[in-house]
Amino acid sequence: MKNEKKAVIYTLNHINYGAVLQCCGLVNYLRGIGVDAESLNLNTPYHQKLFRVFAPYSDSRLRQIFYHFFCLLRYASLKRKIRRFIRFRREWLHLTSRAYESEEDVLKNPPPADVYVSGSDQVFQPEGKRRRIFYLNFPVGQKQKKIAYAASFGTDTIKPETLDILKPWVEDFFQLSVREESGARLLEKMTGSRPPVVLDPVFLPDASFWQSLAGERLFPQKYIAVYELNGGNALIQKAKAIADRLHVPVYVITTKPHKFYPVEKQLYDCGPKEFLSLLRHAEYIVTDSFHGTCFALIFRIPFITMAAIRESSDRLVTLLKNAGMEKRLIFPETPIPPEDGASAETDGTARLTKLQDLSRAYLKDIFIEDKEYNERA
Repeated sequence: MKNEKKAVIYTLNHINYGAVLQCCGLVNYLRGIGVDAESLNLNTPYHQKLFRVFAPYSDSRLRQIFYHFFCLLRYASLKRKIRRFIRFRREWLHLTSRAYESEEDVLKNPPPADVYVSGSDQVFQPEGKRRRIFYLNFPVGQKQKKIAYAASFGTDTIKPETLDILKPWVEDFFQLSVREESGARLLEKMTGSRPPVVLDPVFLPDASFWQSLAGERLFPQKYIAVYELNGGNALIQKAKAIADRLHVPVYVITTKPHKFYPVEKQLYDCGPKEFLSLLRHAEYIVTDSFHGTCFALIFRIPFITMAAIRESSDRLVTLLKNAGMEKRLIFPETPIPPEDGASAETDGTARLTKLQDLSRAYLKDIFIEDKEYNERA
């Protein structure tokens, strides 16, 4: 293809459902529009630890022993989950052939590309330990470009001294876009120009792409799917209340082998495909996860989302406001809304479709048309 460009995506893509699936969405969408896209293969000692059953958990030795006891109890399931993640990353993320084993290696010897893409989930963490990688803090040639797609800061405040460090880094980008309104405000403070707010990369491919990955049902019976990160028992109780209304069991996708919830099933071995299948075939989704909410919208499944950590809820607020579905966002202390029949299929679909089209156009303009969104002084 005459206009084909080589792109390398710098993002978090370790053993985390949201991280891997947003990377999958971005790299496969770009390849679908004719970009030779790959994902950076990070294999630092830190990342290697994440793919172990007995992964680091706490600085407290007692808590670490406690956690590892339950890892041993769930060893077979956790090992199966890791294998599924490894296989999915190898098959769907189009990783660079070279595995980078240190931050300095990435910065001194970046893979060859026409465009370097940072995005999306919390890649712009202002205090992140590996922030130089995701802020693309390395020199590029005159014909090479750095862009940020749907970059997320994971916070709405940055210390003044940190702003001074980040400012020249973000000014080195050819294009900037963010996922949250709070991120747009932060970048405007640093650059003097307000970047566009676009959707998370999981919204770039068509729903059929994710449906094909999800595949068939894992369980024949109807159920409520819960994906829990920080909501704990408060989230579980809300799910059980909805399950009583619908007369179906509760199945929990959990990343916490040391947690026991009073539900019909806790699933410890889900890889990315199993995660997608559990959500796609659910009667209802209850979650406190941003990407759990995204896939409820993509699959058009009725849902509620609980903001377990109020001060970190901006990404949920932005997403559901854009979809016109703010009423689906609740807090631990608030009751579940009365069932009104609203679902992602009948409420907000048109607004999301428009935002998807705008987000796709943003990337097409950069890679196909070579347009520039962010004005430079």
